[in-house]
Amino acid sequence: MNRIYWTDTGRLRTERRYRELLSNWPVPVEEFRFPTAQGETFVLASGRASSPPLVLLHGGLSNSLCWMSFVRLAAPYFRTYSIDTIGDPGFSAPSRPSFATNAHADWLDEIWRTLSLTQAAVCGWSLGGWLGLDFAIRHPANVRALAVLAPAGIVPIHRSTVAKILALMLLGTRGRRQAFLFSMGFQNEGVPEGLTSFVDFSLFAQTAAIGRTKLPGLFTDGALRMIGVPTMLMIGERDVFFNARRTMQRVQACLPNATVCCPTGVGHGLLGQMKPVLDFLMRTEPSHTPPHDLSSIPSTLVQ
Repeated sequence: MNRIYWTDTGRLRTERRYRELLSNWPVPVEEFRFPTAQGETFVLASGRASSPPLVLLHGGLSNSLCWMSFVRLAAPYFRTYSIDTIGDPGFSAPSRPSFATNAHADWLDEIWRTLSLTQAAVCGWSLGGWLGLDFAIRHPANVRALAVLAPAGIVPIHRSTVAKILALMLLGTRGRRQAFLFSMGFQNEGVPEGLTSFVDFSLFAQTAAIGRTKLPGLFTDGALRMIGVPTMLMIGERDVFFNARRTMQRVQACLPNATVCCPTGVGHGLLGQMKPVLDFLMRTEPSHTPPHDLSSIPSTLVQ
């Protein structure tokens, strides 16, 4: 097990704030906690139990709060399972196994078996995108469709972005807020509706949680070409972590049948731009017809 908080007091305060913000979950929700080889795992389930399963994997130094606006859209069509990733400031264990091993894919496989999932659609953002790609490569029979949003593992991270964020973090509370808003691309347009709880928690957890020092590496071309399920990539035009053009080019080269989406004027925090993702997931789910009437969804929540 690893230590992911600077102090026990910080851990308790962060967990308490997470619990408070979960009261804003936009649809009925069930909570699950169960043991795995990496420690306890926390999962939030919404939507009808009879609906097709959709597993949601959040980004690093985050938790399931990032999916609140998307769950509101997806729960009428899917049984969503929002998983708190191990090693992040949620309610799952603080374990941080090496990304160079099959540990994370095996952990997800345990979750599939515990939840009695055979196949499920997977949607992952940032680090969660890497986890989704890794799982689809190592356990292809378990994944029906894959949507990855600004995923790690395709192109190298911009070192200049990391340096700027670290410099801003040294400037106290105001600097930390600027660092987070810059990293998400929320500086000028403001926080999209539906993401306020996610932003609130992220700013709250900045001083309490310890960021990962070892990040996942890049997938080889051969590994990416092993992905045989319907796949969608979304990356914001203004993503400050990953070069959008190079990311799209590499995915199109390795996965020529992938759906690629690059919303303009959007950065890394594209969680308010999820209508194309829901469209894609619905098209790849044979038991559903495509959602032709998404126009009824409030325009502030979708692109």
